[in-house]
Amino acid sequence: MPTFVATVRDLSHKGLGVVDHPDGRTFFVRGTWPGDEAEFEASEDSRKYEEAKLVRMIMPSPSRVEIACSFRGFLPGQCGGCPWMMADYSSQLKLKRKRLIYALEKRQVLHEVTIPCVIPSPNVFGYRNRVQLKTDGVRMGYVSEGSTVFGPVDDCLIMNEKLRNLFHELKAKLPREDWRPTGGHQWSYLDLDDEATSKDVYLNKRRPFRQGNTEQNEVMRSWIRDKFSNIPFHYPVIDLFCGSGNFTQVLSGLGFTNILAVEVQGAALEALRQSGLPGVRILPLDMSKRGVWASIARFQPHAKALLLDPPREGLEKRRGLYKYLDNLEIIFYISCEIDTFSRDAADLIKHGWKLQEMTPIDLFPHTPHVEVLSVFTRL
Repeated sequence: MPTFVATVRDLSHKGLGVVDHPDGRTFFVRGTWPGDEAEFEASEDSRKYEEAKLVRMIMPSPSRVEIACSFRGFLPGQCGGCPWMMADYSSQLKLKRKRLIYALEKRQVLHEVTIPCVIPSPNVFGYRNRVQLKTDGVRMGYVSEGSTVFGPVDDCLIMNEKLRNLFHELKAKLPREDWRPTGGHQWSYLDLDDEATSKDVYLNKRRPFRQGNTEQNEVMRSWIRDKFSNIPFHYPVIDLFCGSGNFTQVLSGLGFTNILAVEVQGAALEALRQSGLPGVRILPLDMSKRGVWASIARFQPHAKALLLDPPREGLEKRRGLYKYLDNLEIIFYISCEIDTFSRDAADLIKHGWKLQEMTPIDLFPHTPHVEVLSVFTRL
């Protein structure tokens, strides 16, 4: 297969290196960083914007560092997590901010607000409090990058100490016949977090969602505490996609007396229910269904403030928000996916809202992920 030499000029919106072929085609390449000069492989019939393969590094980017994890790699059978581990952390933060700016420019939202630097994670290793592992009953690991190939690992440097100890405790019990995949699947999965013991881990069963970086979660909670401290405590509030109450606890602790916490029925909502937080009413509701905003409005018709922290899909159903919650004065939107956030932000602006401020924060070092904390007010 023919090769060519080029310098990585940028990263794509998905975090892959961008290289230009001498014939004018542009390719995306895994495992590369802006400034890398290398030899790449692409077939003659490959179309523009397909993936090319890194063959040989000629001159690495000044931002490159040695990959700290011996299991991390770009070949089938190697761990596909932490795709940016080959770059120094300061350059990772700059590229995360650039990704956010690009997504907002694409939706013509950037003129609304200035984007500050990304709040860095205090720890770039040992920061994760939860992971989902794959297992074939003999080994545990993750999935190789850009594939469905199982990548076993004997250790994981991004897990915090408690989680890492749990991982090694479970690994010591392998092989386990009852963990072998069934029904033609390549693997089973295990949800682990640092609040669990080995007895709490069940095959193919999800544990309640938590923000994966404990220290950065506290920064987010402090941000919410600061923003809501300027709002009268008697204001009716909606906490949408509340989970088990991570941010609901902050609102209740501030003294808000009329909080409607909304989440799909499940273990997370049951945990919130058992916490018995003062001032909180719970509404089990699947936000993917029709008529959800009318249901929310029936329970909180005079809502003044909305806090939402949706999954990666963002706020897919938005029309009812404008129709039924016409008393809203302020929206606090926490997003884990910049593409859907920029889409929703553009739609909010179109319907008379102003993007007042935005704060990016890094929850997952060595990945393209960036979390966004934002405030919208009515014009």
